[in-house]
Order: sequence, then C-alpha cells, then structure tokens
Amino acid sequence: MIQAHYQGVIIPYRNYIGKKFNEIEEKIELNQKQDTGVEPVDADITIQFNSTYLEVLDKAYNWRGVINFFSIGLCVFALFMINLMVLIILKVGFDWLAIAAFLLMSLFLLGIFFIYKFFLKKDLFGYTHYPIRFNRKNRKVYVFKTKDDIRVFDWDHLKVAFTRIDTGNRRKPEYDIRFSQIAEDGTIEDAFCLPFVKFAHTIEYTEEDGYQFSLDAEALWFASNWEYIRCYMEDGVEESYKAVRKLIPLDKKRESLLQSMKMAWYFTAKVYSFKETKTAQGTRYIVDVQKTYNETVLALLVNGVGFFIILIFFIGRPFVMHIAKRPKWSKQVEDACVVDSDDPYNYEKHPNQGHPKAKETALGIIVKTITFFLCYFSIYGFLWVFDKVAEVKGNDLPIRFSDYLAFWNWF
Repeated sequence: MIQAHYQGVIIPYRNYIGKKFNEIEEKIELNQKQDTGVEPVDADITIQFNSTYLEVLDKAYNWRGVINFFSIGLCVFALFMINLMVLIILKVGFDWLAIAAFLLMSLFLLGIFFIYKFFLKKDLFGYTHYPIRFNRKNRKVYVFKTKDDIRVFDWDHLKVAFTRIDTGNRRKPEYDIRFSQIAEDGTIEDAFCLPFVKFAHTIEYTEEDGYQFSLDAEALWFASNWEYIRCYMEDGVEESYKAVRKLIPLDKKRESLLQSMKMAWYFTAKVYSFKETKTAQGTRYIVDVQKTYNETVLALLVNGVGFFIILIFFIGRPFVMHIAKRPKWSKQVEDACVVDSDDPYNYEKHPNQGHPKAKETALGIIVKTITFFLCYFSIYGFLWVFDKVAEVKGNDLPIRFSDYLAFWNWF
C-alpha cells in the first residue's frame, strides 16, 4: 500500500518507464474526448481552480508524515527496549532469553534504518506536496518534482489509462489513473498520475475489451476522478466548477496545524457512492450524497478503534510537514498561468456550494458518540502504558502520567 501511493511521485514507477506502452498489460485505456457518463468528483484534491488552470494534489499527500513518523516511533521504541534489556542483563546477569530479545530488537532497528535510508528520507526531507497543474488555455500539464525539475507535458499527446501499480505483490492489485508520454517508437518516456489510488479486487480480461473492472463501483470511483480532470480540459469549466467542494489550503503556504490534524484523522481519500439516473443523454451516474455520508460516518468507527495509533500520526504529520520544503513554481510556469482578474470561475474568490450537505441521521449521531468514547478510552490506555513504564523505571520521571490519568478519571 505504501509503495502504491509513493510510486510515480517520490519514487519512480517500477518496470514502466522505457517499456512499450502497448506491452503494459493490466491497464484500461481512456479517451480524453469521451464522456464517461459519471458525475465529476474532485474528491478533496483541488488546490486552485479557475478558468486558466486547475491545480491538484499528488497521490502521496494523504500519507505524508504518517509512515515516516511511525517509523521514527518504532525506532524510539526499539532503542527503549534495547536499553531496557541491557539494564536487565547488567542487573540479573546473562539470560539467554534477554540476549535473544536484545539481538532481535537490534536487527529490527537495523532494518528500519535501511528502510529509512533508501525510502523514507525522501518523505521527510522532500516537499510538503508535489502539485500538478492542468492549463486548459495552452493545453499544457505542469508536474512539480523539485524546484529544478518541473516537467511539462502536452495534454493532447498524453496516453491515459487506469494502470496496475507494480509493487511486486501480485495479491494486491492496486491501480492509479496514469498519464504517459510516449515516444515515436511507442516507448514510455515519462509518466505521472492523479491522486486517486484504488485497490481493485475484480479486474478481468477479455480478448474483445481487454482488462475491465467487473465491479461497477470500482469503475465509477475511477471514472468520477478522471471525469473531473477530463471535463475541465475538454468540456468547459462550469461542470467541473460545480464539482469542487473546497480548496485544499496549500497555495503559496504551508499546511496549517488544523489541516495536519484533519489529514492525520482522514488519511485516506473519501470514496463516493453513486446512483443511476436516466437523462436525455442516456444513463448517467451521479453522487448519492446521503449514502456517501452514511459510509463516511461508519468509517469513523475504524478511526476510533485505531486511535491509539492515530495519536502518533497527530504528532507526525505536522512534524514532517514543517521540516519538508514548500514547492514553488518557476516564473515560466506562473507567467503561463496568469488568471484573469474578473474570472467568474476563480474558486478562491467565488466559491460555490458544491454538493448539497447530507442530512444528519440517527445512525450518524450514534456512530459519532461511540467514536468519541473509543477515542477517550484509547487516550486513557495510551497514558496508562506510559504510567506503567514510569513504574518499571522506578518512578523517577519528573512528571507522573498518573497525574494525567487522574484528570481523565475526573473528566
């Protein structure tokens, strides 16, 4: 899962660049000119929206800080355990079980070090995000890699496809919406992707149609995200403008503490539900706002159960986003993306209402209440563990965590 979100952004695609596009098997090709029949959905990926350009996030953004700080936490835990085992060995003498545990934790720490050296440091010392700009006026796409590596693509010459992400694990078929720049001989020269990544259980191959999703929901999830970009570049601004729910506050500034907390809580993209409707143009699929809300509320229970781990993410997200550099477009890109002062579709100046809000339900109230208490007891358990560590260490910590537990008991 980690590789799937970082490939094509921070780390290069595996077994893709340099191959013939026609040789890539597990993909479903898309046509920029063809309407998918699904309502466009921005899925909380929009940084800026106007008549000149649409700027969106990269697919690694949701995971920034989560994995990195979790690995740092594991390192601290491993060092603490090694220190504790050394103290036990010095106090009670050599014990084969303690020595074996010491060696095991040392190897564990060494493994984390190598993972960090080759992969995670790119997250911590990279950029807060890697934006993509779609300029509908000059038909160009700008992809930010580093301040010295901003890649420019011709929209009309790109090949687009739902493409299998090669993570080396054949049991987890994850896909992204990938744009490929093709040379005259059919070789893939470069590639980038949209933020949406989906684990698709059911993709089948037929000689007539090639690879296709056999579950309608998976096809709709992909199509709605692709339609948002396709519609903006091909069919005019209005329909995509209606799809924008909000702008992610990252334009020319860092992620705020509040935004970091939100991303730590909802670190995966929202999955929308759709309902079929008949129109003069044929069958179309539009967002089912109420069902989407109910499914999102139920997802709160998962976050409540795992709040013990999310506590680490709450610390890790702002930590990493503060250390990482902020991306800055070159003057050439900014000059090519000048926005008209009276642009009626400049979302920053003229935000629309987006999708109508869903009605609060009894299920939503019950789930939110249960989630609150799950988080409460998770924090209690988190502090209880530290209190027991303080007891093992001889109660020599300057502040006892039982003081905090007393507060929670009172509350």
